[in-house]
Amino acid sequence: MVLAITTLAAWPGTDADAAEASTPAVELRVGVPHLPPWAFHDADCHLTGIAVENLRRLAERAGRRFVAVPLPLDAGLEARKAGGIDLFLGDPKLSTGLEDTVQLPFGHTSDRIAVYQGPWATASTAPPSTLKVGARTVRLAESLGFAESQIVAGTVDGALADDFAAGRLDVLVGGREVVYVALMRRGWGAVTLRSRTRRLGSYELYYRLTPDAEQMHGNALRRALAGFDWALRDRQLRQRFLSPDVAREPMLTPDCQRQGRAN
Repeated sequence: MVLAITTLAAWPGTDADAAEASTPAVELRVGVPHLPPWAFHDADCHLTGIAVENLRRLAERAGRRFVAVPLPLDAGLEARKAGGIDLFLGDPKLSTGLEDTVQLPFGHTSDRIAVYQGPWATASTAPPSTLKVGARTVRLAESLGFAESQIVAGTVDGALADDFAAGRLDVLVGGREVVYVALMRRGWGAVTLRSRTRRLGSYELYYRLTPDAEQMHGNALRRALAGFDWALRDRQLRQRFLSPDVAREPMLTPDCQRQGRAN
């Protein structure tokens, strides 16, 4: 797959878009995980990423001020309440307490993959019990056929990627884009990644509103989708953030935001 850099400054605008660009008074508090390339802080501590830039633009069109709140991807109900969260990324396989939330009619899908150290033929035929597997959660690894393996749970784009690159893990399981960026930043090349990856299934990450936020923001967000080509913009953002040059740039932790330096 050839990845190209897309300049988003050329995104066509309208007079209505310009009017929406003024700073609105109503906040839309968005739970943002540290999950490069979907959401992260760049070298200047500016919050960015595929999901962030799409949501920021949609919030502007809805007449809302985008306010990001650091929140783990699998944050439960209490964490969301404590952060005063209106909108967040959610996946029933990773999160709890989503039954009372409202799924919005847009989102993205990440492919689950396994990245194997060493020749593919050897790793693919090795007994699962002999493999040391890194994954975000034990549940995720087990669901992909690694129940008999030694499973290490942790941060796929952090410690687990370090261990995998150093040869301390045989397999690294995670979202395709997340693993791609994590290993590109650790010296792997695109050709190597393609030759040593295998798609094992997929899971969907949805954007969800809390019940109170549905009453305040739901209709405005849905109206904002009119005339907004989410799928096209999503493809352009993927091309930008998954390009090798951008993928290798620093992607910092949310500490930037807690220090008050992020926007």
